[in-house]
Amino acid sequence: MENITGRNFAVSGLVLAWIAFSRQAERREIENICRRFEHSTVLSSGGWRKIISEQKRKLRLTDNVFIGFEHQEGPINAEIVQTSGEDHYVLLTGSVEHPINVEVLLAHELAHAALRHTRGSWLSSDLAALIFGVAYILTANVILAILAAVLTESLLITPLRQQEEFEADRKAAEIAGPQKVIDTLELLKRTEKPLPVMETLFSSHPPIDQRIKRIHDYFSTAIS
Repeated sequence: MENITGRNFAVSGLVLAWIAFSRQAERREIENICRRFEHSTVLSSGGWRKIISEQKRKLRLTDNVFIGFEHQEGPINAEIVQTSGEDHYVLLTGSVEHPINVEVLLAHELAHAALRHTRGSWLSSDLAALIFGVAYILTANVILAILAAVLTESLLITPLRQQEEFEADRKAAEIAGPQKVIDTLELLKRTEKPLPVMETLFSSHPPIDQRIKRIHDYFSTAIS
């Protein structure tokens, strides 16, 4: 029995270590892209530094914010990570020729930082992996461990992340204007490919129609 438990513990430890290493490598890659992009002419010509400075002022955000860009086909999208201390890295991906409102995307991502969502993002990201490891140690059953992780992801982590998206939308609308946020979401809705049904159950972002409705409901007076 002790050998089985020890083996289970070792397997779980290796899985968790691999996941933690992968997460950290992903964050570092985003950090490196943003660091290299600091002197890019695209950043200067696009006026993104000025936008970030103004939005930080409105959000009363004193943390350091670095921005990076990777050219890809399709509309520009964004994500933010916090690697250490007070440093935040916003990675934009897509085509600069695409008619998307970068101001709104940046406002949304900086809102995550201002609301301190990025501080707990590592915990919510790794919680399902931790649950898998604990469940496997206790049961030595891979299927039960996977089921425990899936339930944790769908019932706890996904609702939490989606609530944070609603909060970031609202904060972005306060500093960039609700109609601009709605217009940007409408554009994303037209250009993004629909997710398969199973993926929607674990998506960190709520359906765009729900996000638009939340903004309409909260800013109904300002929009009308």
